[in-house]
Amino acid sequence: MKKKHKRNCPAYVMTALVAAGVAAAVTMPVHAAGESSTASLPDSNTSVKSAANVTTESAVKTEETTSALTLSHSSLFFGEPGGTAKFTIKAAKNAAPAVASSDPAVAQVQVGDWDEQAGGYVCTVTAQAAGKAVLVVTFGEEKKELPVTVEKKAVGDNIDVWMDTTGRYTFQGLGKSYSLLIKTSSNVLPVCTSVDPSVMTASQPVWDSRLNGYMCKLTSVGEGETALTVQAGGTKKVLETAVTIPPTKLWMDTSSYQFYSPGQQYTVLLRTTPDTKLAVATSDVSVAAAGQPVWNKGVNGYLCRLTAGKEGEATVTFTAGKTVRTLTVEVSYKPVMITRDTYSYTFRTPGQKYTMFVKTATNICPQILSSDEKVVTGITTVWNAKKKGYYCTMQAGETAGKADVSITAGSTTVTVSVTTDLRADTISLDTSSYQFHYRNQSYQMLAKFSSGAVPVISVSNPSVVSVGTSKDKSGSFFVYVTAKANGEADVFVRAGSTTAKMHAAVDFQPINILSSTGSCSFTGASQSSIITFYTSYNLAPKFSTSNSRVVAVQNLGWSTSANGYQCKVIAGGEGSASVTASIAGVAGKSVSATVKYPMPTTEQSMLQHAQRYSSGTGYLLTVDTANHRVGVYTGRQGHWKQLYNWACANGAAGTPTVKGEFTVQARGYYFDSGYARCFYYTQFYGGYMFHSVLYTQTATPTSTIDGRVGMALSHGCVRLQLANAKWINQNIPWSTKVAVY
Repeated sequence: MKKKHKRNCPAYVMTALVAAGVAAAVTMPVHAAGESSTASLPDSNTSVKSAANVTTESAVKTEETTSALTLSHSSLFFGEPGGTAKFTIKAAKNAAPAVASSDPAVAQVQVGDWDEQAGGYVCTVTAQAAGKAVLVVTFGEEKKELPVTVEKKAVGDNIDVWMDTTGRYTFQGLGKSYSLLIKTSSNVLPVCTSVDPSVMTASQPVWDSRLNGYMCKLTSVGEGETALTVQAGGTKKVLETAVTIPPTKLWMDTSSYQFYSPGQQYTVLLRTTPDTKLAVATSDVSVAAAGQPVWNKGVNGYLCRLTAGKEGEATVTFTAGKTVRTLTVEVSYKPVMITRDTYSYTFRTPGQKYTMFVKTATNICPQILSSDEKVVTGITTVWNAKKKGYYCTMQAGETAGKADVSITAGSTTVTVSVTTDLRADTISLDTSSYQFHYRNQSYQMLAKFSSGAVPVISVSNPSVVSVGTSKDKSGSFFVYVTAKANGEADVFVRAGSTTAKMHAAVDFQPINILSSTGSCSFTGASQSSIITFYTSYNLAPKFSTSNSRVVAVQNLGWSTSANGYQCKVIAGGEGSASVTASIAGVAGKSVSATVKYPMPTTEQSMLQHAQRYSSGTGYLLTVDTANHRVGVYTGRQGHWKQLYNWACANGAAGTPTVKGEFTVQARGYYFDSGYARCFYYTQFYGGYMFHSVLYTQTATPTSTIDGRVGMALSHGCVRLQLANAKWINQNIPWSTKVAVY
């Protein structure tokens, strides 16, 4: 069924207060400070496609009566006698309206001719004396009243008054604020007064030295028109203000819905501004009942559930502020084809759940009921868009017996026969109690059963512990219990008519870990050491290493003799690492591990020899031509420390490497020598350089011609493996001492 609803947009009527000498016909822009953003809401004309039996139109239904007589202003305000203002009477052009003042001594009015541009009759009002009057406008049988207020002329010195806003200021919504800047000659303190504090309030002016003026905060508190008077000495200025409440934008996902089954439900999605309260009413609750709209963050809107009753039609009305939307509901029961994947089922344990799949013609949501809630209970229905059907979950009750589960769609009903057969079972748990000491601590409990009954797990206090289950390939059933908060709870394991329980006590306490040593050191690969860790409540820790290249860690588990948990630390490459025992992020203990191999004799000799040299930088390079080694050191004379020691290929007997003390000079990416290319060269004397072993003449070093080091075979240069030559080229500063001996 489809019903269309006409969208009527209410006319916007602008009203204004007018100060003396300011024409009412001047239209001022609305300040952006008062705007209310609803840009994120869908347009109310947008069609949204939902279920197949939903008419997808946005319904807009507003009740409006069009008056033949309207006024451009709702009131007029004069700061002092003598001023004039204009307002427009919007009425039919064929007959002039009549206007009379209730007190001509205060205000007089003159009706002008029809003005095409203004769209009505333009009237001129003159303020005669201080006081109040009412202008009565009559057009046919209609009457409108326009209140007029004239204040007394200010008395005092002539003070110059300037305001950053003149003419008119409009607030869009309640609770909006605007700070008005006022400047006066001699910085005289102005007096600010709201003509109608129920529409707008004004704070006392406060001096702002940065702006060299007074700030007065204006706040909208009610809908209507008013004015602010600013007086300093004998000078009075008036700022017209108005407060309008914009129409609330309200969108809903459908304008009509048809039910085919009693008890069938549909959830309406409505969107409006988040701070808007949404009201709902139903014309006939016996046909369609509507729940209270509830805000849902996930869909960014309100959800309202409708439930079908007896056959008929009803209108559901939603109201947000001044905006009203209606949804037409029709309840008509017709035969519907129903298919299900289950015709009968047997439960073995109270609380056991089973899910069957149901499909209906045109995807009508079925109503599913149990003939005996003590036997079968807790029935839920969830739509599955991929399979285009409903997953219906039912739960075994606490009473053995039989029940029929009826599935109704339209006037069609099918049944599923369900039996709850509760037989005794034998349940064996690996523990009857467990003590938890820290948050998220978990215990894996093994449960065994004598029959094939499906176990059901529950907990007496879910805020203290949570539970989960798993089953491995061998058929073993595990219950995972995790601590959440201090307290006690019972974990119940049910199978058939039998129940077993584990008592869980949770008492969070500080967890500490101590170690049998604070550090360990190794001088060779594969050396090992055993460390014992002692934990609070003998909780089992996890072991890890910060650098598996330096040391590896093997968990040895609990040691009765050591009364603690042990791990084996195995040395690898040189370096430092830490071995850590931790408990779920709540406690940890680290032991430092160092692997340092003894320095070879040749390197020790080179390090000792290096101490005699000074260098212009913090680095020193030495070349031992007899042992074909290059040493890299950091520090200063007498205090050099070895950084690297590499094998090299120095000059052959016929072309020896020059000996003596030199300094690092030029460097580059490569040079060619005959048929070979040498990469990352660093010059230290004339044509003598550190560079890579010999490569083919390609743009990058990809293929070696002669990669030998550790012997005397070069033309005098010092050849190094590519990575070592590159390191010197990119790290050793100019003027670094190079000692060749």
